[in-house]
Amino acid sequence: MPILFGLTMFVSATLLFLVQPMVGKMILPLIGGTPAVWNTCMVFFQALLLLGYYYAHKTTGLFPTRTQVGVHTVVLLIAVGVLAAGAALTVNHSPVPIAKTLAPQGSAVPFFGVILLLAVAIGLPFFAVATTAPLLQKWFSETGHPSAKDPYFLYAASNFGSLLALVAYPFVVEPNLRLVEQAWIWAGGFAVLVGMILVCGRAVATTPPYKLSSVARKGPAAHGAGEDFAPTRATRIRWLLLAAVPSSLMLAVTTDVTVDMISMPLIWIVPLSLYLITFIVVFSKCYTSSVHMVVTLLTPVLILLVVYIKIAKNVPQTLSADFQVFLVVQLLTFFAVAMMCHGELARTRPSAKWLTTFYLTMSLGGMLGGMFNALFSPVVFTFITEYPISLIAACLLLPSLRTLSGSDADRSWSKFTIMDAALPLVFFFVARLISANYEDVYKAVVRVFERLDVELTDRMLAKVVTVVGFAPPVLACYLVVERPRRFATCVAALWLATFITYYRNDRAQPDGLQNVYTRSYFGTLRITPGARYTSLVHGVILHGMQHTNSTEYSVADGLLPLGIGSPWELIATGAVAQENWQFPGRLPLTYYHRTGPVGNMFEAFWDRNVRTPNANTDVACIGLGTGSLSAYGLPGQRMTFFEIDATVRRLVEPPKYFTYIDSAKRQGVDIEFLMGDARLTLEQSPDRKWGFMLVDAFSSDAIPAHLLTEEALRLYFERLDVDGIVAIHISNRYMNLEPVVERIVRELGYEARVMSDDDESAPGKSRSTWVAVGR
Repeated sequence: MPILFGLTMFVSATLLFLVQPMVGKMILPLIGGTPAVWNTCMVFFQALLLLGYYYAHKTTGLFPTRTQVGVHTVVLLIAVGVLAAGAALTVNHSPVPIAKTLAPQGSAVPFFGVILLLAVAIGLPFFAVATTAPLLQKWFSETGHPSAKDPYFLYAASNFGSLLALVAYPFVVEPNLRLVEQAWIWAGGFAVLVGMILVCGRAVATTPPYKLSSVARKGPAAHGAGEDFAPTRATRIRWLLLAAVPSSLMLAVTTDVTVDMISMPLIWIVPLSLYLITFIVVFSKCYTSSVHMVVTLLTPVLILLVVYIKIAKNVPQTLSADFQVFLVVQLLTFFAVAMMCHGELARTRPSAKWLTTFYLTMSLGGMLGGMFNALFSPVVFTFITEYPISLIAACLLLPSLRTLSGSDADRSWSKFTIMDAALPLVFFFVARLISANYEDVYKAVVRVFERLDVELTDRMLAKVVTVVGFAPPVLACYLVVERPRRFATCVAALWLATFITYYRNDRAQPDGLQNVYTRSYFGTLRITPGARYTSLVHGVILHGMQHTNSTEYSVADGLLPLGIGSPWELIATGAVAQENWQFPGRLPLTYYHRTGPVGNMFEAFWDRNVRTPNANTDVACIGLGTGSLSAYGLPGQRMTFFEIDATVRRLVEPPKYFTYIDSAKRQGVDIEFLMGDARLTLEQSPDRKWGFMLVDAFSSDAIPAHLLTEEALRLYFERLDVDGIVAIHISNRYMNLEPVVERIVRELGYEARVMSDDDESAPGKSRSTWVAVGR
């Protein structure tokens, strides 16, 4: 019987976590492919998981076992009917239908639109699968099998299936199967699962009712838990927090990592896989109290290492850790925190009598943690503040060694004393003093090495000063780790103090040169004014830049005489030198510099338009940025910008920070905005044709993956004239996207030219790599 129940839960968990990246990939082309899309998907799945656990909790409490089996059979059959209806009614006959008409377009907060889209696509079938884990464990606990007294081992089998599905998807499923084929395989697996659940239900219904013995009621003695009486309110709140913190931290780490790389399921799966591994380990027989103690001792060390790196980043002169190193530290810290929290859940789990209550509370905590990141944080916070909050909350949940060893009464949460208030203040003022006077610390360290006659490189000196300045207060926090409240507040004090220094240094800049921060559903944005340039940064990546006094620089560089024939005639006759064609206030900089690939492509585009009568001169720009590409527009020419983030348009269109768009409009360029994801917007414009299309829609450091596929490139050419060109911006610090584009171009039979320009000698110019694709 354990094998039957274990296999059923294994299949259920495999389906549960196979559908998540599959559906996430299905909706990516509709909502922009940012980390926020994945976070919203996670909240949706966590909410349905909560509903499934609530359903199991209520049905097992209200009905006898035979009735439970009958009710659940009806639910499963209805879900099968929904999958069949989806296959029959959709155009591509997919049992997991994606209603494109429900996709939120141009919304500042598309959270609820994404939830509705997911509910229609997979809501009821996913709910039916989500009920399996608590329902089958409860059913198994009512059998006469010797293992029925502690059915939690089935949860480890369930999570093993989840992990297998997550690992198999990017390496086996996605490369070999189209999405509609994946949906049919998932629907077939769901039918198999229905059959297995019905067999389990029949086995339980035909088994005589089993009453727990006095030994069974003691529960999992190896973990020191399992009392038969109802868990207290304090215990349930702690369960809630222990589930919420890893859920929130998982999404925070995902956002922090993907904002520097690329938004795609393969990257998102890594933190989720680590999250599931912790469940597998802590609910297995090998996770003993001594292992849990080691994890508990290691967790605050890793948290403090992340804190050290993060607070050092708040002081611009310090040397930040390499991205790869910090990525490993982040993932290790997340894994340790999840192991600690989930280990505490396993250690304090109740007897089988309260199994559904336990899982219901865990599920509620996971959903609340996800909602904090996906819905609350983008609206309330300007920075990715959920990351430090999650780590500080993890500090607060650390169990004391007295609790784990059972050698003494736990006094870690004793009555509030003056030390609980005084110590954080001390840490705050120390960190504030060091960060505010960092230059003095730097000079002092330099003098010491000069007296010792030791020469260090600037990089090594920065490392030494960072260690001297911030390592002592961070290490001192560990001295109070046995008092979770003090430990958490001291860590929070360090973070807050250095952030205030960062903020005050920024506010100390003269009026007009202060950074402007904002955040939307799609990421964090920063406008950095300077004496010479004003720049737009998404996450940590520069997305565009303009001269602060753009008109002055344009006049110095040469003006296009207006009113002397059409712009095309001026270019054709040579009346305007190529290097002086731009209008006042419209000097393109960074990746769009006129001496770079973009300038060369526009030069060829103009040359074609001059030589070809009635040529299509319309330009499509997928991605707005600072509006730099509008600098290449000429009077009477239409330039269409596709932009999914309404916040970016609000920052760029009014001439408050950047004047590219405003200057282009005033000087005769027809500027058009189409808000929403570019792929969906292009599909909704079947009659439009453009002569030139530039794909520059970056999510921090890379084009969202769904805009760089065979289907996407085919769609681009359907919206281009026969001789039209698509230019794709593939600059990236961590990934080589050239082979990806090369493979797609080869399979479609098109021609491509890679243009990589590493020359940054011109003022305001950035290196860039573009691929021009034509038929």
